[in-house]
Amino acid sequence: MMKHGDIEFMFQEIESIKEDIGDFFNSIGASASFYMKLDDVDTFFSKLPKDVEILKELHTTWYGMKEFYIKDCNGYILGFASQVAS
Repeated sequence: MMKHGDIEFMFQEIESIKEDIGDFFNSIGASASFYMKLDDVDTFFSKLPKDVEILKELHTTWYGMKEFYIKDCNGYILGFASQVAS
């Protein structure tokens, strides 16, 4: 993890990412994925256009996040998440 102000970067090995979201990295155009933390992931998910390619549906993880993953128009993987209330 790297942090500067409100911005955080996490570096993760591909094998670890595959455990979370599956084997979607064989055709990606570059070696980057983006994970955005939101206040209300449920509302954001409900407003997605119908033609968005969802790679992993909205779910709660073992590490306390509610998240989902999509593929954007350029083949990049975008993750969106909110902290689950304790």
